[in-house]
Amino acid sequence: MPILVSGGVLGCGPTVVLPGESGGGSGSAATVDDTGASTAASGSDGLADSTSSGGLGDPSGPCPEPIPGVAMLWCGQLDPEGPVASDGTWAYFDTADESLWRVPIAGGEAQGLAGGLGDLAALEVVDGQVYFVSFFAGLAGSVPVAGGPVRLLSESLFKPSSLAVGDGSVFVTQYGEGLSLVRYSIETGEAEELYPGLDYAGLVLVTGTGLWFATSTNDGNVPTPVWRGNTFGGPLQQVIAPSVVIEDLWTEWGELWWLRYLSDDSGVMLTELSDPPVDQTLHQADAHPRYLAVTDARIYWSEHTYNGDAPYEERIRSIARDGSDPQLHVVADQVGPVVATPAGSIVSTIVVTDPDLGVDRGAVIRLDP
Repeated sequence: MPILVSGGVLGCGPTVVLPGESGGGSGSAATVDDTGASTAASGSDGLADSTSSGGLGDPSGPCPEPIPGVAMLWCGQLDPEGPVASDGTWAYFDTADESLWRVPIAGGEAQGLAGGLGDLAALEVVDGQVYFVSFFAGLAGSVPVAGGPVRLLSESLFKPSSLAVGDGSVFVTQYGEGLSLVRYSIETGEAEELYPGLDYAGLVLVTGTGLWFATSTNDGNVPTPVWRGNTFGGPLQQVIAPSVVIEDLWTEWGELWWLRYLSDDSGVMLTELSDPPVDQTLHQADAHPRYLAVTDARIYWSEHTYNGDAPYEERIRSIARDGSDPQLHVVADQVGPVVATPAGSIVSTIVVTDPDLGVDRGAVIRLDP
């Protein structure tokens, strides 16, 4: 079993709740220690103010140089490829030491929620729980948003690559050949294989009882079909034929936004889910788009430019929903996922290499509409 430390308290020992067990009566449950959690604020000097972080360690550190229009909510050692999530009040993120943290979107003290979760691949916040999957560790589980026992749904998945929460269940894809999309009951933890025999599935979404995901997401060069099924495992419909690489998806109200990647033909796409579906290019991109977020007013994405030598240059851009008004918001060595909040803000992460010190300066950031 992996070592899971919850809430930044080592003295009581880790608390792990397996499916079918209750975490309410455990006297050893570790909780968030507000006075011991790291805090980092972007002051006028751009440096992070830190305090001791208890058992989770202190991953905070100096901020990158200020960026106009960007609020730096927390600064320190981030996992540059780690996931980000938001419930509208907090931003949840992954640090370089494989710990889960959160920081208020409005600014304030950061809190460590759990450590030893492995290499997190996806986060989603629903009904007071932060659901996660860890790619190489094979874990799927959840942590209360304010800290507490880690509940494991599975510790034997094969490279869980994405998750979605809805219809009373957690849905997890696996990154390999001939594997199943798995549904876990939130109430009981019971597992069921919905769609077996999938190759490199990922990008799973839930809308009501609709279930969306892509396959062939394995190396960035194989055409990526997109499928629509449902949360109880009904027949699959192919929504997007395998002609291009698809990097990210978002859907609502009969429309599907997605990022198209080809070395010489990338773009931000919109598919009207009519019969048959109708595709249109909203924006022709000149770099490799990676992560997508859609608000009521705009479409945001992060993109990557291959220049042959690290560090690479990555950016956050946006357009209006109709494809007009392109804007450049952030340029950094590395940019993480972009996540929309109900208020229309965007939460993301950036990492900038300090050439003088040879160290990385990471930050959780907010872009306002």
